[in-house]
Amino acid sequence: MEKTLKTGKLAELAEGSRFTYGGVEWVVLDHRVNMALCLAADVLENRAFDENEKNDFAASSLRAYLNGEFLKKLIEAGADEAAFMPMVMDLTSDDGLEDYGKDTAKIGLISCDMYRHFRKLIPNASNWWWTCTPYSTESNGYAGNVRDVNSDGALNGSNAYGGSGGVRPLCALKSEILVSYDEEQIKKREVTTFQSALEEAGKRAQAVDMMKHIAVAFDIPVQIDGETAQVRKQGTPAEGISMGACRIGMFECIRAAQERFIENAKKLNGCSVDADSLSAITHAYEVMVAIDDKGGKNR
Repeated sequence: MEKTLKTGKLAELAEGSRFTYGGVEWVVLDHRVNMALCLAADVLENRAFDENEKNDFAASSLRAYLNGEFLKKLIEAGADEAAFMPMVMDLTSDDGLEDYGKDTAKIGLISCDMYRHFRKLIPNASNWWWTCTPYSTESNGYAGNVRDVNSDGALNGSNAYGGSGGVRPLCALKSEILVSYDEEQIKKREVTTFQSALEEAGKRAQAVDMMKHIAVAFDIPVQIDGETAQVRKQGTPAEGISMGACRIGMFECIRAAQERFIENAKKLNGCSVDADSLSAITHAYEVMVAIDDKGGKNR
């Protein structure tokens, strides 16, 4: 029995999820601002990289086909042409030559560097397939060699005119488009809404403020988000806090302050404390105990 596919926004699908759009099954590789980078789930057909045996993707017959006839097929199958965003492909050769520069197209091929980066998300294919990365360049004596990927996922190389090479297109699709998918082949993505981002920012601001107050009150040299908290001169009681008031609940107050300091430190990625600062409150506690003992106020 054929499964009924669900429909949802591409933005909701996590990396590694499979979906169908324009009659082609794609794999989500990465989410970027307002778009998602997607690779065909398998080889779609076999074609030469370039009929004139050139390994510069920008001038290849395969690029012309992908952005002409192939794109037209996707549109005829229900895809919106506006959903395909122009993407930049780095055509640096495998040995690091930049002769071919970069190319911008709506439909392209993955580079070797991108393939390595997203390898864990890319399923093996039914046939070997082209990348857009040249083995080297014409200036170095390699005008017709292109890097490809074996069906088992290992990188290899072939002549550009080889007509048996698999075509596995890469594209960048708008995040808001509706796509079809099998629930067993996707994972939902956690999307941070504007409201939740504001709430998190508010919590963070409160934590920063608390850190600064504690740092000032207990002489803790701390830098929060690049701003150094102003601390009082060592040995001077914090403004507004009398030693008598501190003695009354010093154990509870300092312990609470220590816990709050450490708790807030854990919340803040942008908080950096020097090596001795985290134990500063404990030291303050010991000093207060010594003062209390001298005054004959043993607890």
